[in-house]
Amino acid sequence: DLEQTIQSSRAFRQSGGRLVQLVFPVTRAQVSGEAVLIYTTYEAVLEENGVESVMRGHATEFFVRRDGRWWHPGWHLHND
Repeated sequence: DLEQTIQSSRAFRQSGGRLVQLVFPVTRAQVSGEAVLIYTTYEAVLEENGVESVMRGHATEFFVRRDGRWWHPGWHLHND
């Protein structure tokens, strides 16, 4: 959930970890009315304790427009 994601991100940063690079090589959008599904691949380079690691995978994100604003109620990551 959101709170767990925020806590995990804070702990990563407080331990000295950093995001070195984030790219989305392939991204497709599927629009239906006021909703958009995004399908993408990603590659993230992270550094922790001076050691870089690479995470690759696929992501699906859901956006919906309400009252003139775009909201991001859900997403899913799958690491390769």
